[in-house]
Amino acid sequence: MNLVCSMSSLLGAILLMFVAYGFKSQQADSLPLPAEQRKMRFIAFDIGGTSVKYGLVDEAGKVLAGGSWATEAAENGEAFIEKLTNEVRRFREEAGPISGIGVSTAGIVDDSGTIMGGIENIPCLKGVNLKRELESRTKLETQVINDVNAAALGEAWMGAGKGERAFFCIALGTGIGGAIVLNSRLYKGSHFRAAEIGYMHMNRTQTGSYETRASTSALVRGVLDREPKETAAAGVNGQTLFEQVKSGDSAWAEPLDQWLDEVAKGIADLIYVLDPGLIIVGGGVSAQKTFLTDRIAAKVEAYLTPDFRGLTRIVPALCGNEAGMLGAVSLFVNRN
Repeated sequence: MNLVCSMSSLLGAILLMFVAYGFKSQQADSLPLPAEQRKMRFIAFDIGGTSVKYGLVDEAGKVLAGGSWATEAAENGEAFIEKLTNEVRRFREEAGPISGIGVSTAGIVDDSGTIMGGIENIPCLKGVNLKRELESRTKLETQVINDVNAAALGEAWMGAGKGERAFFCIALGTGIGGAIVLNSRLYKGSHFRAAEIGYMHMNRTQTGSYETRASTSALVRGVLDREPKETAAAGVNGQTLFEQVKSGDSAWAEPLDQWLDEVAKGIADLIYVLDPGLIIVGGGVSAQKTFLTDRIAAKVEAYLTPDFRGLTRIVPALCGNEAGMLGAVSLFVNRN
């Protein structure tokens, strides 16, 4: 009798162990996914005149994967949009659920997602409602925004503008673009053309617009005009020029100084008009960090009257080539 009771007790204990193990296994299987796997993820594009960058970006502003392809000016609109669509399809197959598509693009973009103009390097996109085209093909919500506006939002979210309620972003590159953030919101203007500062005429004694004198292209042209044979042979560009100046090459220091002077004149005028607390300098030259912005700031002071000096900080952008993609995604993450 005692043996039977003992066997019954043992079998009961074993049964309880299996039940408890099964319950724990079910609990483990039903646990929520790690936070990293539960984050919303977005596909971002940054469409420029020379290349199209793309990436997978999560809601925390981390670029998880990405790449680029060369922009083809002669390409037709249908083929261009199909390339974007194929990239979306690939990401969905490889990365799983996608919450939306953010597009930063050169050109004047209205609130409907139509590229209205200002996109001479990719003429096939003029007049195209890129938001509607991508949404109809992918069934994913899509946000489309001008590239410099996107860069400003990227800096506001993850870069030099973080925590700032008002600032101006200037992008120095092939041309010059701008973006205005007021009360933590983009100011686009009545016709979606605000801050197109590259077209400004600052001085009646000078010909050409601001960007013909102060873009990075203008800087390179200034060097080539002085030392055409040597610099052409060296394949000069903005980066190599700064490297030469930093190494102590005085021959290239003078054209750089003249270019900085032109940049500073435009920024001084912006300060008179907008009185921003912060100006963020973006574009490829922002890789020069404070080597560039400290010199610009010193020259700007010389063009300001005493009552305006020392009030506006001038700093380099921090998000680099990811700024446009981050800004496009921020339209989803920071809807309010």
